[in-house]
Amino acid sequence: MTFSRRNILDILLLPIGIVAFAALCWWAIYAGPSSAGKIEARRAADVQRVLSQPDYRWAMASVDGQTVTLTGIAPTTELKNRASRLVLQASGRGGPFWGGVKTVIDETELAPPVEVYRFEAELFNSRVKLTGHVPSINARDRLLERLEKEGFWGDDVVNELEFADGVPEGDWIGAADLGLSQLVRLGKGNVDLTDRRLFLKGEAESSAVRLQVIKRMTQPPSGYTADVDLSGTAIWSAQIEGDRLTLTGAVPDAAIRTELVELSGRFFDGEIINSQIIRPMEDREWVTGVRMALPNFLQFRRGEISYMGQTLIIRGQASQSVIDFLYEDIVRIGTLVDFRLVMEPTSPDLKSLANLTDADSAGPELCREALSEALDLGGISFRYGDEALNRESGEVLDGVEAVLKACPNDVLEVSAFTHIDRQRIAGKQLTEARQRTVSDYFIARGVPLSQIELTDVDFGQSAPQPIRGGEDDSQIRLRFRE
Repeated sequence: MTFSRRNILDILLLPIGIVAFAALCWWAIYAGPSSAGKIEARRAADVQRVLSQPDYRWAMASVDGQTVTLTGIAPTTELKNRASRLVLQASGRGGPFWGGVKTVIDETELAPPVEVYRFEAELFNSRVKLTGHVPSINARDRLLERLEKEGFWGDDVVNELEFADGVPEGDWIGAADLGLSQLVRLGKGNVDLTDRRLFLKGEAESSAVRLQVIKRMTQPPSGYTADVDLSGTAIWSAQIEGDRLTLTGAVPDAAIRTELVELSGRFFDGEIINSQIIRPMEDREWVTGVRMALPNFLQFRRGEISYMGQTLIIRGQASQSVIDFLYEDIVRIGTLVDFRLVMEPTSPDLKSLANLTDADSAGPELCREALSEALDLGGISFRYGDEALNRESGEVLDGVEAVLKACPNDVLEVSAFTHIDRQRIAGKQLTEARQRTVSDYFIARGVPLSQIELTDVDFGQSAPQPIRGGEDDSQIRLRFRE
């Protein structure tokens, strides 16, 4: 066999080419700018980049080659799925040739849906603050787009929305959009969408706007209800939000302004912002109403008292005893001032009952623990020589009421004791009257009569411990019947 010069050259160059190709492959994989380690590092950086967006900061990722494992607690099912898709596309197409993420192992957990789905928006100082729940990124973006169409964007919008599952059935986003679209037409106000109830309150700058907003709010999405509470501009107002009290509007003179600030300081422990101005006015009787209502109003969890249209309007959330005491004070004023009250009673925050749903009843052990916690809120005392309760007793009685309603199978004993150093008949009668006052307090608030038991007054000795308030000569003890 004979070989041409070209055949000999091919035979000599073939091994050299193979070696060169192998060296090139080694350099590309292990030493070049596109080495496996560098590719994986870039892939990990791409994954972290997409997950660093505010909507996905709950997610964590670990990268192993072309496989990414996701962990964390996802607020909603939608965000859980979105995070997986984003990571899969973070470095482009997957597969060995393209070098992107090939597999996503989703080990994320899903946060439980919220029991009470609530969305709120507040309009103040030409800004809108959004708080509460929203079911998806698309829903949030639609609400922000609504605000942008109405001229609110950038620093005009404070977005504190949180993603959560549990959104009510029906056109929830339509109800939220309706509330926002009407809120921005007001001077200031608040829209509250809780479950399927939409509530808009605020101040309309004209009667025409007020009528237009009311008319539009009568057409909520199917399955949803809408309520409206609109008024004109307030002359004076006091607003409680958290640990802050804000006094705004006009008062007749400097003395009244100082008096209201000092009165607020006596009954409110938080920060007081005084923005009141002085404006001479003939009508001063409303100030008397404020003096009477303010001490109890300042015990509200949140709310507003305002004077407008010759009416003092009180809105907010407070314990039942505070609401009752406020009604008592208003009755004392008589017809001197017109009041309009929109108040929602709230229950005390008892840790023992925190995880109890409305449909559940507490067991005996939990009931006794909750009663002990409620009684630790304060003492039960009465006006001197009288069966009327002191207002300081309201907090503990509210707590006991909440326990009784959570423990319908337990009977509360209201025991009474009196000392021997009083006249026997008068002391016994007063103690029995005080005992009935405590019983009547609970019965008036819906506790069944069968759940309250009055024991005979133990006359002639001090009450055994533990005792929950009372004067030295007349004491009341509350406990569940053994």
